[in-house]
Amino acid sequence: MAGDITTVLGDARVDKGTKVAGDVTVVGGVFHRHPEAIISGDITSQSKVLVLLMMAGVVVVLGSIIMLIIWLVQRSRRRTFAAASSGNPG
Repeated sequence: MAGDITTVLGDARVDKGTKVAGDVTVVGGVFHRHPEAIISGDITSQSKVLVLLMMAGVVVVLGSIIMLIIWLVQRSRRRTFAAASSGNPG
C-alpha cells in the first residue's frame, strides 16, 4: 500500500504480507501488526485513556468559560434591576 494509515478513535490492523510505504498513526485505538507485515515509515499510537483525558480537559475548559459567561450575565442583570428599583419611589 502506498501512503500513510491514520485512524482516530478506532483500531488499525496490518495483516500478513501487507506493505505500507508510509507512516501508521493510531489515536485512541489499538494497532495490530502481523510479524510479517512491512512498514517503511514511523508507527505512532496514542492510547484511549490519553485521548479521553485530553477530551475531558477540553470539556472542563469550555464548561468553565460557559459558567463564567452565565455568571457575568446574571451579575449584570442584578445590577440593572437594583439600579432601576432604587430610582423608582414606588
